[in-house]
Amino acid sequence: MKYKKEFYEENGKQKVKITFKDDNYFTMEKDEKIKTLDFDVYDKEKIYDKIRNGQPVDLERKFIKGFSFTDIRIIEYSSGCIDVKEDFTLNWCFLESNEKGRFDFSYIKFCKNFSLYYVFFGIPEKIKNVDKEVDFNNTIFNGEYIEFNSTNFGNINVDFEKTHFTGKPKFDKTKFGEGKVNFIDAEFSKGASFNCNFGDGEVNFYNATFKDGPVSFMNATFGKGKKIFSYADFGNKEVNFQFTKFDFGSVFFGTTNFGEGILDFQGATFKTIEEDEITFSGSRFENNEIYFNNIEFGKGNIDFTNTRFNIKSISFRNSKMSKISFAESRIDGECDMRVRNAKIIDFSNTSLYGNIEFGSYEVIRRHPKIIKEFLGFIGFEEGVKELKFINTKLYGKIHIDYDAFKLKNAINTQDSTHGEKQDQYRLFKENFRTLGQYDDEDNAYVQYMKHKIRHQAGFDLKLSEDIRECLSMLYHDPFKYSTSKLLKYIFNNRIKIYRYYLNRILKLPIFAFRWLIFEQVGLYGTNPARVALSMVTVWLLFSLGYLPCAHLLEPTFTSAEPSNIVKAMYHSAITFLTIGYGDFYPTGVLRFWSSVEGFLGLFLMAYFTVSFVRKVLR
Repeated sequence: MKYKKEFYEENGKQKVKITFKDDNYFTMEKDEKIKTLDFDVYDKEKIYDKIRNGQPVDLERKFIKGFSFTDIRIIEYSSGCIDVKEDFTLNWCFLESNEKGRFDFSYIKFCKNFSLYYVFFGIPEKIKNVDKEVDFNNTIFNGEYIEFNSTNFGNINVDFEKTHFTGKPKFDKTKFGEGKVNFIDAEFSKGASFNCNFGDGEVNFYNATFKDGPVSFMNATFGKGKKIFSYADFGNKEVNFQFTKFDFGSVFFGTTNFGEGILDFQGATFKTIEEDEITFSGSRFENNEIYFNNIEFGKGNIDFTNTRFNIKSISFRNSKMSKISFAESRIDGECDMRVRNAKIIDFSNTSLYGNIEFGSYEVIRRHPKIIKEFLGFIGFEEGVKELKFINTKLYGKIHIDYDAFKLKNAINTQDSTHGEKQDQYRLFKENFRTLGQYDDEDNAYVQYMKHKIRHQAGFDLKLSEDIRECLSMLYHDPFKYSTSKLLKYIFNNRIKIYRYYLNRILKLPIFAFRWLIFEQVGLYGTNPARVALSMVTVWLLFSLGYLPCAHLLEPTFTSAEPSNIVKAMYHSAITFLTIGYGDFYPTGVLRFWSSVEGFLGLFLMAYFTVSFVRKVLR
């Protein structure tokens, strides 16, 4: 942070005019920007005397050069802790560092109230190549009133490691620059308020403990550095990240305990790129409500892997994200996943004991236009491109509409095997039956059977990557590579190759039969209209087959015979429906042809009856 000093005297007092360079300035409560401020020059020794004598420190509009508790500690306290017995208050003050570029507030016990209000920490430009730091590590704040509001730390590292706050500290409108902000192992007894700008440096709350009282980061701004909350314990009170802005850079909440309070991220914004990650992996949420509504997560991945949700509810309603993963987690409460946009939602290997809401079946069916235009439910313009429920254990219910959500596309676009897709459709099939969504159950059942027969036909079997690469090289350009080495490698793996292709060849006829009869003819008994259409098709095909050999259809009684086309179609219908009036009987090769049609007719009529009755009963 750059500034210029100009000393002068006024009424016998030494003063200094501070002019802030570039875009640096103080910001008043009404957002009034101030570029120049005047301060009284104040001797740091006077502050030391007040502390020694147990007097309160209450200064306003002072310029203090080189203030550091190191001076007192060296002279009187050796390396021990210093007790500040009365209030310590600096309002509208400018603190300029010593030649070491450090402000030492470490190992201090502030017994009463502490306030840095509109305080500016400056380091002269001539001081370079040193660790610039405001050091509060191992400091104890015992007062009820602890304030850092509107203080500007400049581009300096700020260290609150192992600091203890008995009261509730307030960092509202505090401005940190490009330096690191460290709250590692800090302890907050009554919550905290961080409505501030953390700048572009790394912000670290690793293993911080918030025992009692709400914690608020509402409207806070995090810059491009890492944001680390791993192993933090937020106690059992509300944690508020509403409208917080996270700039580019990863955000780590891994193995964090959010206790039993409400966790609210509504309206927060995450500017992330594909390499960034927002991780809650290994965290624990207990009996609370969690809100991630109306959030822009950017392109980074959101990781809730191996997380325990013993909660009332968690909501991502109307949020936008790239990928979110709940893999290997356990969710006991209600989960609202009515997001506006997501590339991948992954519940693989997850135990779901509560209900998941992807969009109410009844609401979507009754008011599709309203939802499409105003509520932005998934399944319309943006939606979810990929949905994974691989090896998921479902003990609750999934409220989702098959067509509106485009569930078929969301599962089939996965880079997964037919066996894994089969298991996912079976889960949704059983879920739809439980909810009474029978049309959706049929759609899921059809997809389940399609992937099942492909899995059984060996479509999931693959040669190893190196064998496939060798076969590809040998096929496309055998002279470019050492053919003898390729052939030798293939010969050594010949048993694997033989088994692979033999398995595919042997299973192909069974797959072809099941594909034609069960899938194409009647969609596995779920579509009676399609079965009826197949019946008409078979009747017409056999009619055309009879037509060239209509003279082989002999009449039982002597009478005027109809034309060949009428006779062929009539005989085909009588044979297909197994009525058998006997007025025409086949001879020669048509006997075999009629027998086949009779069997197909009997089979298709039974198929139609089962499919139709199934629909009627539902």
